Amino acid sequence: LPTPGSPIMTGLFFVLLDKTCMHLRISSSLPITGSSFPRFAKSVKSLPYFSNALIPSTYIENEDIRILFYRKLVNTKDLKEAEGIRSELLDRFGKIPQETQMLFKITDLRLTAEKLNIERISEDGDHIFLYFSQRTDFSKFDITRLVNGYPKIIEFVSGKCYAFKLKKAEINENSVEYLKKFLSRLDFYVLKQT
Repeated sequence: LPTPGSPIMTGLFFVLLDKTCMHLRISSSLPITGSSFPRFAKSVKSLPYFSNALIPSTYIENEDIRILFYRKLVNTKDLKEAEGIRSELLDRFGKIPQETQMLFKITDLRLTAEKLNIERISEDGDHIFLYFSQRTDFSKFDITRLVNGYPKIIEFVSGKCYAFKLKKAEINENSVEYLKKFLSRLDFYVLKQT
């Protein structure tokens, strides 16, 4: 059976990340080999706290069942469905470990970001970037109010693509928790059509 750091588990984890539009960074970049999904196997960097986002074999021993739950998370379409998967894990296997809770946080971020037309979230040493789909209509965003609402933290970037750049030095909590709150508030700054 694969262990949490094995190529199969790592490959499945990065399939989930690819599906959630997350591009992550870590101190070293190594190719993923032995992935069951070769088209997703690539050199990726990730954040240290994402490196432990998985369903451990100590929680679900059967590899096929673990893969089933990874697939369920990847294919989740809304927060209610994700909560149903969380409840199913809790009912069938007991208390959900921290590593698996991180998978749910990533899934929640993906679902919230998709509703806002955010295609990708990335992070470097100083900033978090939220990249929007080219089909996003920024005439419906009150960007000035958004930037003024987050002084010292947010910058709007335009060019080949549109993005928000968040300064990590001004954020006093871990990036995942901050993004969850920020994305839930972002909808407030989208101008409603009357």
